[in-house]
Amino acid sequence: MGKYFGTDGIRRKANEFNEEFLKKIANSLAVELKQEKLELRVLIGGDTRISSKYIIDIIIKTLLKNGIEVMNAGIIPTPAISYLTDEYNCGASIMITASHNSSEYNGIKILNNQGLKANTKFIDKLEYGIDNFEIENNLSDLNLSPIDCHNEALLKYKKHLLSLCPINLEGITVLLDCANGATSVMAEEIFRELKANVKAINVATNFGAAINENCGSTHLETIKNVLLESVSFGVAFDGDGDRSLFVVKDSNGRIKTVDGDHVIAIIANYLKSKNNLKNNMIATTVMANQGLLNWAKQNNINVFTTDVGDTFVKEKMDEYGICVGGEQSGHIILEGQNTGDGILTALTLAIIIKMSNKTLIELSNIITITPQKIINIPATEDEKAKIEVNEVKQYIENLNSNLALTGSRVNLRPSGTEPLIRATIWAPTNEEIEVITKELLEYIENILNKQKNR
Repeated sequence: MGKYFGTDGIRRKANEFNEEFLKKIANSLAVELKQEKLELRVLIGGDTRISSKYIIDIIIKTLLKNGIEVMNAGIIPTPAISYLTDEYNCGASIMITASHNSSEYNGIKILNNQGLKANTKFIDKLEYGIDNFEIENNLSDLNLSPIDCHNEALLKYKKHLLSLCPINLEGITVLLDCANGATSVMAEEIFRELKANVKAINVATNFGAAINENCGSTHLETIKNVLLESVSFGVAFDGDGDRSLFVVKDSNGRIKTVDGDHVIAIIANYLKSKNNLKNNMIATTVMANQGLLNWAKQNNINVFTTDVGDTFVKEKMDEYGICVGGEQSGHIILEGQNTGDGILTALTLAIIIKMSNKTLIELSNIITITPQKIINIPATEDEKAKIEVNEVKQYIENLNSNLALTGSRVNLRPSGTEPLIRATIWAPTNEEIEVITKELLEYIENILNKQKNR
C-alpha cells in the first residue's frame, strides 16, 4: 500500500477529502495522462453518498482546467465504469465510492485505459504528483464543459449485461437489496427486462442516500427479514455494486447465506458439467473457506490462491486462463470481465438455477463450509503498520506450521479499506477456533503494547 492508495484506491472519512487534496489528485492524473501520451479523456462516476457529488464536482473542474475532456456518468456501479472506460476510449476512469463502508466514508478508485485498477507503477507516479506537482490553473480559459453521459452510460451497460444472458428468466423470483447504493439505478430494470419476477428494496437513485445503512451486503439481516420461501433467492449488493451476497429460505423456514465461496463452486461446477471450465481451474484468495478448497480437491479442480483483493484474483485469472474466481466477500470475476460485478453474478446464478432446474440451496450444498472466524480489531494506521513487521510475519508463519497438523490456519493482515486489523482463523471445530483466537489476540495485544512502549 502507498502513502494515499490502499488495496482499493484511496479510502478515508469523507470530510478528509478537502478541496485542495482533491485538486492535487486530479491534477496529478492529468499530468500523468499527458506524460504517458494517453487519451486526454476521463470517465467519472460515483455511488449515492452525498459526498460523492462534491468530490466528483471538484475533480471534474480540475481536470477541465488541465485540458482533459470529462464524461460524467453520475450515479452508476463500479463495474459499469470499468466496462465503459474502453467503450468511451478514455485514458483513465474514476469511481467515487467507499464500497461497503458507511456514508461517513468515501473513496477514489483510479482505473487505467482498459478499465482495470491502475497498477503499482501508475499509482506511485500519481502519489508523487500529489505531493510534488503544482496545481494547474493556467488553462482555465479553454472553456471546457463536462459531457453528461449518465443515461447513455446506463443504457450501454445494460445492453452489455443483457448480451451475456442467453435465456430469459421467466419463472425466477428474486429479491434485490440495492443498499441505497449504485445498483439502484439499473438492477431491478435488468431483471424485469429478462422477465424475472423481481422486487427491490433499499433503492435510492439520488445523491444523499443512507448508503449501506442497515441494508445491503453488510447487513444481511434486513433482506432475511423480508425473504419469502417462494423467492428463488435474495441478493444484497454493496454500495458500488461490485459484489453481492445471497440468501435463500428452505421449506422449513431456515435461511441460508450463500457467500462468494459458494458462488465460485456453483459456477465452476456448472461450467465443468458443460465441459466449459477452462483449464480446470478456479482462483480465490487466502481468505477462502477450507470447504471450497476441499470441494475443489475432491473434484480434481486446481485452485490458485492469491493475496486478499480482487485485483490479485483478476491478475491470476488472466495469467492462467481461469474463467471464474473471486472472494468470499462476494467479489466474483467471470471470464471477460475486468472486475467483480454484483448484478452479473446474480444474473449468472439465476441462469444456472433455471438451466439446472435446481434450487439455490441444492446448488450451494455441493460444498460444506468449515468453521471460520473473522475478528476485526480497531487500529490506527501506525498500529496497522506494526503487524507488517518481520517479527509478526515470522510468528504467523510458525503458528501456521504448527496448526497445519490439525488442519487449522490463521491469517493476520491490516485492512486496506478500513481502520482495522483483521484476523481470520480456520479450524476443524469451533472449540479449536476459540483456543487459537485467545492465543492470537493475546499476541496481537502484546506486540502492539510492546511497540507502543519502545
